[in-house]
Amino acid sequence: EHIYPPSLTEAHLQGAIGRVLHAWCVRRPTGYCQGLNFVAGVLIVVLMHGVGVWGEQGAARAEETAFWTFVAILEVLLPADFYLPPSMAGLQADVRALHQLSRTEIAEVRDAQRGRAAVSPDEWHSVLRLTAYKFFVPLFVNVVPLPTLLLCWDRLLLRQPPPPRATAGAPRLGRCVAHVQARRR
Repeated sequence: EHIYPPSLTEAHLQGAIGRVLHAWCVRRPTGYCQGLNFVAGVLIVVLMHGVGVWGEQGAARAEETAFWTFVAILEVLLPADFYLPPSMAGLQADVRALHQLSRTEIAEVRDAQRGRAAVSPDEWHSVLRLTAYKFFVPLFVNVVPLPTLLLCWDRLLLRQPPPPRATAGAPRLGRCVAHVQARRR
């Protein structure tokens, strides 16, 4: 199902994304990271759909709300250095945390399979390091279907993660979030 509001054209969406990113660059002179346009685009479309007021008035309100939501994600929810050039230290830390978590999970999978695995742990970690950036930089946009993306954002961005002492039976993603949150403290 398409969630595009009736008044949203591709040209209008591109203009709105450009305005949100321009406003972000004015707010943060360090600039914008390639991939944030996808985050801004999803926020604009979802919020235009959510305001329920079509036309210019609804579009302006949704665009402003999208900008402030974008700001909250980048300035409040993510580490301050997540997208900070040139090293993006926060992003690098999250990729390392995911890598370390995957080592634990791979060991559990190998134990469950009695030592057999389709790929070696080294191959797995090489692929993971390369692909993790594709997931993290645009905050999972273009990686998972939109309904899944919105559920992930809801879980990761709007709700408290499980306590760091999650049990072995806790969902894997919850343990990952708890681990990343603990590393940031």
